[in-house]
Amino acid sequence: MNPQTMYLLIAGLAAIVVMLLVFALVRWNRSRSLRRQFGPEYDRTLQTTGGRAAAERDLAHRRKVVEKADLRDLDDSERRSFAERWQRLQLDFVDRPRQAVEGADRLVTDVMRAKNYPEGDFEQRLSAASVNHPDVVSDYRDARDIAERSRRGEATTEELRRSLVCYRNLFQEMLGIDEVPAVDVRPVAPPPEKRG
Repeated sequence: MNPQTMYLLIAGLAAIVVMLLVFALVRWNRSRSLRRQFGPEYDRTLQTTGGRAAAERDLAHRRKVVEKADLRDLDDSERRSFAERWQRLQLDFVDRPRQAVEGADRLVTDVMRAKNYPEGDFEQRLSAASVNHPDVVSDYRDARDIAERSRRGEATTEELRRSLVCYRNLFQEMLGIDEVPAVDVRPVAPPPEKRG
């Protein structure tokens, strides 16, 4: 082998090694970015899809769908209106826990719609919510699971309470508030005594 051929062979091998290193670095950066963005949802998706490549394709697809959705912030009056609806749900829970949980599910969907999240079934809404709210999307999943069991008459009142709390976690994060303001409940004055 002449020296020129040897140099070309070495240069070719070096180019292949550099390309492999660049490819590995790009994959590592992509994985790190997705893991950072999706947090616990990254690990869950990894478990459910069965492999890193499939999980990362799924998460990258979720991100693209939400980027195309052109999400918007709610204005103060919308936030106030949604918070008032939530307060009514909490009050309703005392007498009608199943209906309050159903209402919480609808309210979260209404907030997502107002913010321009993509329309779709629960799994599509869950996927979209996971992009910007990965830390509470498992709460959304748990809340919905309990709501579904409630529809079949299989959920206890304590589970329904937990479902409402889980819905509230996502609701508050979507509204960008730390806590839904407390309901102003004023005691009803007793009727005047009749004198006989």
